[in-house]
Amino acid sequence: MASINVSEKQSVFDIAVQKLGSCEAAFVLALQNGLSVCDELAPGTCIELPQQWNSKLADYFTKKNLVPSTYSEEAAAPQENIQVIYWSNDLERVSGKKVSERQSLFDVSLQYCGSLEAVMELALLNALSLTDELSPGQLLEIPNVVDGDVVSYFSNKGIVLETVSQEDNEEAIPTLEGIDYWAIEVDFIVS
Repeated sequence: MASINVSEKQSVFDIAVQKLGSCEAAFVLALQNGLSVCDELAPGTCIELPQQWNSKLADYFTKKNLVPSTYSEEAAAPQENIQVIYWSNDLERVSGKKVSERQSLFDVSLQYCGSLEAVMELALLNALSLTDELSPGQLLEIPNVVDGDVVSYFSNKGIVLETVSQEDNEEAIPTLEGIDYWAIEVDFIVS
């Protein structure tokens, strides 16, 4: 199994993006190494790597000899205009997309960027926290598209991603009752 020694000021997310090609892989990486995704890693710590999720992104970091570092003192402040150039396409940055009624920042990232990997840049561009509630009709500046195929799919199908709370969705959850769902000695007592 492959492993990596942590560079100075790297987070679990940095390693996941650099070596596995996906920020979503941070959760698998943390679980496999007995870490929390929020843990600060000591430089030189050996981390076991699971299988790559997106080899294009991992290869990009390798070819450019880039080592992402979350805890860098040189990190840009949220109010600065940050431009990130993605390797997968040449689509232009989009400004002024309106938020629908129940969209979260993660929904907007998937809808207009095609990936959750753009959610951090989306938050920075709009001076928001990842957990901020968005207002219906709020205008957001959208970063470059990460996966144009996903964006095209949602656009062509007319799909608007919205996060629905459990309270909003209680009617949609079927009640599992009846003999098909009974368990012997739990719902159905044999005497």
